[in-house]
Amino acid sequence: MTRAAQLSLFGLLVALVLLSNIPLKVPGRDSGVFLYVGEQILDGKIPYRDVWDHKGPLLYYINALGLWLGQGAIGGVWVLEYVSLGTAVFLSFHLLNKAFGLVPAIISTIIWLGNASLLQVGGNLTEEYTLPLQFAALYLFWRSLTSKNDSLHFFTIGLLAGAAFLLRPNNIGTPAAIMAYVVGSSLAARAWSILWRKVGAFLAGAGALVGGTAVYFAAHQALFPLIDQLFVYNFQYAATSFENRIVASLAGLFAAMPFASVVIVLTAWVLGWVQAARQKTDRPAWRPLILVASVGLPIEAFLAGYAGGFFAHYFMALLPMFALLIGYFMAGLWPHLSRLPQASAYGILFIIISLTGYQPVRVMAYNLAQKPWPPGHSQILAEIEQAAQPHEYLLMWGAEASFNFLLAKESPSRFVYQYPLYTAVYATPEMAANFLDGVARKRPLIIDTSPSNTNVPPLAPVDRVAWLQTEDARRLAHIGSETAYLDDIFEFIETNYVLTGVTEENKWRIYKYSGSQ
Repeated sequence: MTRAAQLSLFGLLVALVLLSNIPLKVPGRDSGVFLYVGEQILDGKIPYRDVWDHKGPLLYYINALGLWLGQGAIGGVWVLEYVSLGTAVFLSFHLLNKAFGLVPAIISTIIWLGNASLLQVGGNLTEEYTLPLQFAALYLFWRSLTSKNDSLHFFTIGLLAGAAFLLRPNNIGTPAAIMAYVVGSSLAARAWSILWRKVGAFLAGAGALVGGTAVYFAAHQALFPLIDQLFVYNFQYAATSFENRIVASLAGLFAAMPFASVVIVLTAWVLGWVQAARQKTDRPAWRPLILVASVGLPIEAFLAGYAGGFFAHYFMALLPMFALLIGYFMAGLWPHLSRLPQASAYGILFIIISLTGYQPVRVMAYNLAQKPWPPGHSQILAEIEQAAQPHEYLLMWGAEASFNFLLAKESPSRFVYQYPLYTAVYATPEMAANFLDGVARKRPLIIDTSPSNTNVPPLAPVDRVAWLQTEDARRLAHIGSETAYLDDIFEFIETNYVLTGVTEENKWRIYKYSGSQ
């Protein structure tokens, strides 16, 4: 296969994967928040200080860059998504081709890219932008094995680890696996100078990027809000037992990927440990990559399941480890297949691709068939736009910041979505007072999205009483004795707002300021 044919094949596959996942009407909840924050950055706002969210800062500036490139349109973010995933595919294929050969590289890259289509859930998520960082770190590690200037490689790997951390702290599994190999191999060989040189270069790279980011946010009075939202809230949000984390990690591994892919990966993982223990592989140059993948798979799985729940896109972080292990598996299988008649060999390859690709192809085809062609406007978006006045603030009561972004309407407070306000233990009276002050001063149009989101307490008193008896309310502990101060918010809305309509889709309730206060 020529280079042009390879680029065309993978370029087309990346486009299909993205197109099947990108929402053509309303972005997903998480993506909507990131787009809104990116839009606020272009207006001079600072994340965490001016807009509350709990993802890493780099994600918001990627969205800001995409919106700048698109002159405010979401298409610029789509371009960055294509570049990000395309770069990951290019690095993956280049690394696997060098390490395992052409056929294993093609098969492995196609399989992991197909798996990515099952995990994107709308796209514009942290794990998607982390993929090129992970593959770049693996490629630099591979290059460092034969380089005389490995300090520069590990400094750059540190920069990549810092960038992954600034997207989402859980996304550092791949560089952690690389450094685990470096530490283990150096200790085994008693190569102290090599150990300190590589570790020092890695920490310098990571520290430079993370430290520089901390200085930037400190200069804008946003460092403590960053620490509060990115670490304090997330640790409380992810508070669960170790057993739940293990269950979530294993469940996600098997539920997020096609079964055939998981079987191949786990087979290669076991073989990798066996060969590593014997200090023997078919090619000695494979051993470092096999060990990194063998260590990295459980690390990435544990970090993906750390919150104790199943979120499909978290498991996108496992794909680089999948790529290495599938490449290793195919590199061991291909010499045996190549001895068979050509029709038989390629027939077996076709069966492997079919078993691993059936589910991704089916899901992509379904997603593409469900999309509006040509793309149209959302009915619910049109209803909200019709109800809103020019220059009016918009409060989406719940977690639908996409509508603030699409309608270019600012939230009345930094809580563009209100989960932190009704999260017991984390929420404080000061947060609720800050939110209420913004609503009272700016008098936004309010859209109550609780009919389509059971995590959200309804604004209507009767509905809220019923909601308090549900399992969601008890499980999430949103409203209770610890958060009774939210009653002030509900009372203000009940006193000063009137219900003026209900959207046809989702039955969201539209409230307008009545002017009584």
